[in-house]
Amino acid sequence: MVMIMLKAIIVDDEQITRKGLMNFINWHAFGVEIVGEAEDGVEGLELVKSTKPDIALCDVRMPRMDGIRLAQYIKELLPSCKIIFLSGYSEVEYLKSAIRVNAVDYLEKPMNIAEFQKLITKTVEICHEERKNAEDKKEMIFKIERSIPYLKSKIATSLIESKEGFMDSILEDFKLLQTDFPLDSQYVCCVITLEGLDEKKDLLDMVDKINLKSSLLYLAAKHKQEYIIVVSIQGKDEVTRVIEFCQDIITRANDLLGMSLVIGMGDIAKDLYEVKRAYE
Repeated sequence: MVMIMLKAIIVDDEQITRKGLMNFINWHAFGVEIVGEAEDGVEGLELVKSTKPDIALCDVRMPRMDGIRLAQYIKELLPSCKIIFLSGYSEVEYLKSAIRVNAVDYLEKPMNIAEFQKLITKTVEICHEERKNAEDKKEMIFKIERSIPYLKSKIATSLIESKEGFMDSILEDFKLLQTDFPLDSQYVCCVITLEGLDEKKDLLDMVDKINLKSSLLYLAAKHKQEYIIVVSIQGKDEVTRVIEFCQDIITRANDLLGMSLVIGMGDIAKDLYEVKRAYE
């Protein structure tokens, strides 16, 4: 994996400290670039907004805005930014404040260079680990989103086939799907038939768009030479909404896709086990 250079800022009212950290530490060896410096918390806050650093080294006592207050603002703007406090004061209250804002650590001046380099190494490792975790989570979400249509189709197909043990498989799929489709409802099964079905791959996309208005909870699948839609309803009164939904599908399919289709609707299924009977 390619390591991206991390950005860091130094906020300290002592110029000798800022320049010393900038000039006597080989930041690039740690994979870090110093993108700015500031002499107090107010300037530091503007620097944070403009550079969006990964690491902020902040003096505790500074004019206009101290490091503790600055760190609170940083955490509001950039929750993942790692904060290291620098100070010549070893008072307990400052240490407590560092803990409250989740600082990585607290170093007293004058700093021990070896100790400081060890802390930077630790901080860089934390940043990269969090970035990796964020990328892994993003990738997982992407895969789940891509699998949602497949899982919905799989569940709908399982319902109308009702093979032995099908409900256990469905419950497992629902855990992955994390859908709001209810498992303890009543259901209506709709079957769509038309000619040239294999060539009309965008029909279910159109159904999804139509449902933005209807707001029905349903599962859909292409099954053999048909489309199956299993709709959750709360009672007979909602059947009218399903009929209107089907009529919209027929109209839009004809107008937008040039498709002439037929939709059949089964009896109300009192639970998921009856969906197969409703389909048949």
